[in-house]
Amino acid sequence: MKGNKGITLIALVITIIVLLILAGVSIAMLSGDNSILGNAAKSADYNKIGEAKDQISLKVSEYVTSLLEAKYNGGKYIGKEDATAAELSALTATDAVNDALTSVSGDDKVVKGVKVTVTEAKEADDTTTPPTEAKPATIKVESGKYYDEADISTSGNVSWKGIKEAE
Repeated sequence: MKGNKGITLIALVITIIVLLILAGVSIAMLSGDNSILGNAAKSADYNKIGEAKDQISLKVSEYVTSLLEAKYNGGKYIGKEDATAAELSALTATDAVNDALTSVSGDDKVVKGVKVTVTEAKEADDTTTPPTEAKPATIKVESGKYYDEADISTSGNVSWKGIKEAE
């Protein structure tokens, strides 16, 4: 059989074994918690939360700045352009924070696929806090199984706590 040129059975078996090993590694990389697909979903949720956080922080700053501009420089306050000086002087930064949070909370007002939960800021009551302080607003932004929370001071400072996985 000098002129016989073909694949030996051993070469065929080795080739099949190598292909099975490659298939097993590929399947392992595509499935599971730490897989390529799992990391892609996590990244998408993180991105949505990040977008929402940026928009919320920007909106709070915009409303507080608009109120200060209206009170002290004769500008217009967002959504209350016809407010009188007396009405503007009655508004506080707490009102501006609450107005900003109202403008971003609700169905798809921030980023599609992100749930925003807001607990509004309240003026201090004399029984629990000193009269000069106010209770901050809290906000929770959720996407998929991840979330981030923030305390928003009544002066408009937003303190995000960091993205966490829901339990």
